[in-house]
Amino acid sequence: MLTSIAPGNLVKSGKKLKKVLTLFKKGNILSIKVTRYLERAICRRKVRSTMKTLIIYASVYGYASDCVKKCKEQVKGEVAVFDIMSDAVPSLEDADNIMIGGSIYMGQIQKKLKLYCNQNLEALLKKRVALFLCCGLPENFEATLKASFPEELIRKAVAKECLGGELRVDRMKLGHRMIAGMMQKETAKQGKSEMKKMPENIVKLADSMNSK
Repeated sequence: MLTSIAPGNLVKSGKKLKKVLTLFKKGNILSIKVTRYLERAICRRKVRSTMKTLIIYASVYGYASDCVKKCKEQVKGEVAVFDIMSDAVPSLEDADNIMIGGSIYMGQIQKKLKLYCNQNLEALLKKRVALFLCCGLPENFEATLKASFPEELIRKAVAKECLGGELRVDRMKLGHRMIAGMMQKETAKQGKSEMKKMPENIVKLADSMNSK
């Protein structure tokens, strides 16, 4: 008889909880304890049906920040964004997906972001993680990725994307402006492609979080 089934088995039985609860209520055969158990289970199902994604990033002159905003618009479910340079990053416990990335200067991401990944590696490895870099030279992406993130995190990541770059010289400090000028000259000398935005990879990054 249905009345002899333990509450835990009702949930595991594969039947739709709402239907089970309605039928039992009609038959007036549920105890208050079992009714509440099923109602809580339905509530939990509703909560878990919405994926929660955290985007943790660092940006210097705004290009990485712009990429994150566009990515957030395309990721399904609940999305929370944290600039590690100014925001307190919460516990990762309730998150399903984590996206981490930043802009590249002198071949590496920001020190604070790199430190965060190292200090929270154990927690990150338990989540679905996607990594991204705003890297002006896509041909250097793999080498820059290895220099920026722990090896275990790179192996675990479900996606690794280069989002390109943009030189915002008008916002740069003098030292960075000089370095950017030298890099442009060197790039032209070597016949390498110029820095450009890569919006198609933002779409790929978002898609990796939307797929289960």
